[in-house]
Amino acid sequence: MDDRVTRFDKYGMPVELRVADASALPELLDMYDGFEPKPASQGLPPSNPTACRSWVAFLLHNGVNLCAHRCDRLIGHAAILMDPAKCDAEFLIFVHQDFRSKGIGTILTRGTLQLARDRGIGCVWLTVETVNFHAVRLYRNIGFQFCDAFDCERMMRIDIEGP
Repeated sequence: MDDRVTRFDKYGMPVELRVADASALPELLDMYDGFEPKPASQGLPPSNPTACRSWVAFLLHNGVNLCAHRCDRLIGHAAILMDPAKCDAEFLIFVHQDFRSKGIGTILTRGTLQLARDRGIGCVWLTVETVNFHAVRLYRNIGFQFCDAFDCERMMRIDIEGP
């Protein structure tokens, strides 16, 4: 995938996907500052501004990050944290509340899986709260399958092919 690509949400509105590096930190912090609910899932994004800054900096330094923009406003963020020894990666995604239910999550997920595929990752996994029906539906529609269950969350994975 190119560093910048335009896709269209389910209403035909353009969404620019950009591979993010450390320079995206201020923009991501701005999005997460107004993000609701906080924390949304599994304690993320952190509600404490200092903890949130550390978390975002960690993702930018250790992960592959993809941001969704509309009219130069950052509206979504997805990342994979790769484990080359296992040839897999953990996936996480957040879409700003003003842009949910428009297909942005699907666009970000597909783009992030392409980035993983481009890097030779064979499997991407995630954990999701059992009551987050909207997210579970999104992941299942993409092709993720349940692989484990815990009390309050489920683990899902998708096997992806190389480039």
